[in-house]
Order: sequence, then C-alpha cells, then structure tokens
Amino acid sequence: MTGLKDLVARVPPARPIEDGGSRNDAAAERLGFKSREPEERVFRRERDTEASVSLNMRVKLSVSNAFVTYCQENNLSYPQAITKMMQDLGIYKPKG
Repeated sequence: MTGLKDLVARVPPARPIEDGGSRNDAAAERLGFKSREPEERVFRRERDTEASVSLNMRVKLSVSNAFVTYCQENNLSYPQAITKMMQDLGIYKPKG
C-alpha cells in the first residue's frame, strides 16, 4: 500500500491561470452564475482625512422631524448639519 507522502508526491503541481481567471468567469457567466465579488463603492466626493465615528441617539419625533427638515432645506447631510450648528453656536472650530 502506498503511503500518503508517495501519493502527495505524485499529484502534479497546480498550473497558474494565465488569463487572470477570465476563462473561468466567462464559463460561469454562460452557466448563469453571478459574481459574489462586491462592487466597488463609489463616493460622491473626496473623503475627509479625519477619523469618523457613528453617533446614534434617540430624540423626540418632533426634534427628528425638525432636524431632517433643516437638512433638506439647506441641502446638508446630517454630519454637515451638526457641524454647521456647532460652528454657529461657537462650540466647534474646524482644524486648519
């Protein structure tokens, strides 16, 4: 009986795919398989270099409605609106 080492030694080395896998992708597409690779995210604008954190809070419905309305009327994202409000109150000064 052949040992495991002898068996492994007889396995031919894997051949690298020279076309970057496009033949495999084409075959999979013909058979109806969908890629599970995530799509690249597209950003609307340049990202800020400063670290960010999530800010979650529970507020009264009337406060939420007023805040969302303010953001819509001023064409601001939520982070932009909070930053603007804090600047207007004098409690935040941007770096630089």
